[in-house]
Amino acid sequence: MALRRRSEAGKSGVRMRQRVVRWADRSRRGGVMIGRDDAERRRVDRLARGIAVWSCGLGMACAHASETPRDGRTRAAASGSSAGDVSAAEAQPEAKVPPEVKAPAQTWTLEVEGFSPALVYTPRGSATLPLWFVAHGAGGTAEQQVEYWSRLLRDQYVIVALAGVPLSRKQPEQGHYYTDHLALGRELDEVIEKLRDAAQQGVPYAHRLGPPPFMFGGYSQGATMGALVLIERPEIFQRLLLIEGGYEGWTKSRAQRYQAGGGQRVLWVCGTASCLRRAESAAQAARHAGLTVQTEWVDGGGHAYWGRVEDRVTELLPWLL
Repeated sequence: MALRRRSEAGKSGVRMRQRVVRWADRSRRGGVMIGRDDAERRRVDRLARGIAVWSCGLGMACAHASETPRDGRTRAAASGSSAGDVSAAEAQPEAKVPPEVKAPAQTWTLEVEGFSPALVYTPRGSATLPLWFVAHGAGGTAEQQVEYWSRLLRDQYVIVALAGVPLSRKQPEQGHYYTDHLALGRELDEVIEKLRDAAQQGVPYAHRLGPPPFMFGGYSQGATMGALVLIERPEIFQRLLLIEGGYEGWTKSRAQRYQAGGGQRVLWVCGTASCLRRAESAAQAARHAGLTVQTEWVDGGGHAYWGRVEDRVTELLPWLL
């Protein structure tokens, strides 16, 4: 059974690398929104290569035979066996896992050039966990999102909160926003690169960071800007939770690209009638593309992510996951 699970993990890692390569290819052809000029294309290519490494070697998402040492050869090739001889690699004894240490939950700052620091929340314990990226509404903060999502997700995810930039440089305490979806895309990509580097450099929380694919939750502007960006990154973000926003940009062709690239599920949660109307229109295009989607109306919820909306999101999380 253990060998079967590791074989399936290897196949999963291969599929992830293939999807990332396709994403990089689209970037070079100008097929994604942020890959228009040479500098941006190089950045996206660099990110794609890094994620491919992360999803295989660092995150242990591939079988040992697929891992690549520093000299560029596969581990199987370095030992003189065939790179396709997965069974030989699987027969190796598994590494001993240290006993679980109940380290306390912590929130770490992550400097991001051109933006306020992102926050990385690691739950109590020492286990490697999947990553859940979050984005706030206009006037919100990364700190608020860490508090909210850590309450909902408990100890199941490492939470990465994107900060954006202050509404007022002189009074950053008034809240933050995202200037547009392209800026959010740049911030997101740099954060992912820094987390990948953290794993390589062995920073204190590096061992907690699971490999792609990642989850995403956004509220209001964070949902709107996030969806516009992530619909073009289905290889990395396959499931989205969008609260009071995120219904723009779901054309038939873009929904089809999201599904073909690996996108799986989208959940819209609305506390206002205008959000529900637009979300249902977006959901129709997504369903026609073959995605599994759901729109949820919270009567009396209002334009909020707390209160009744929070209660409903908590109930719906098992469906998304």
